[in-house]
Amino acid sequence: MFRTLILSSIMLFISNVSAQNAEEELAQYSVGVGVGPFGGSLGFLYHFDAKTTLQVSLGGLPESDSPLALSLNGVEYDVAGASSWVGFFLNHRPIENAEWFRVNAGLGVGSIQNSIVNPNTLAAYSADYRENPVAYLGIGAGLRAKKGIQLGFDLGWLQTNGPEYSIDDVGSADASDFRDVRESGHFTTALPNIQFSFGYGF
Repeated sequence: MFRTLILSSIMLFISNVSAQNAEEELAQYSVGVGVGPFGGSLGFLYHFDAKTTLQVSLGGLPESDSPLALSLNGVEYDVAGASSWVGFFLNHRPIENAEWFRVNAGLGVGSIQNSIVNPNTLAAYSADYRENPVAYLGIGAGLRAKKGIQLGFDLGWLQTNGPEYSIDDVGSADASDFRDVRESGHFTTALPNIQFSFGYGF
């Protein structure tokens, strides 16, 4: 899966580089969809010019199993997550002859909920991100301010103060078990983002 993502990213970079010199008409607006670790999203983009774009995105993820396993003291915890968010981002293309390259910064408002269950004791915990707003910084390829079909790839991270931990099932919880979950480092202050986007400029 990881190799497929890397290969797709390289192909997207190459296709954008080869197309950047083509004579294309500037788009005033774009709409699109994206997919990443925080769920799917719908986006609306306003292009001030060929170099600068304002992007507003609405996204979320229904509760689903996390692909990142949490293993502590020989126990494989069951981890599931859900999210709901709105993002406001400014995309800037700083290189004159490389409009496919973007620097992306902005703010996100919303929440990310994580449930953690010890399968042996059924003790249930939460690690939720409720801080608002949080800052986002990243780089991207594609989503040029041109009319027609647009493809995009983004790498970046959300910077937070970390999650708020709580015990969901007090009756089965163990103090040392809860401490191990909190101190595991599984839920960090920086949340990485890898996103693929498809849009249309007009």
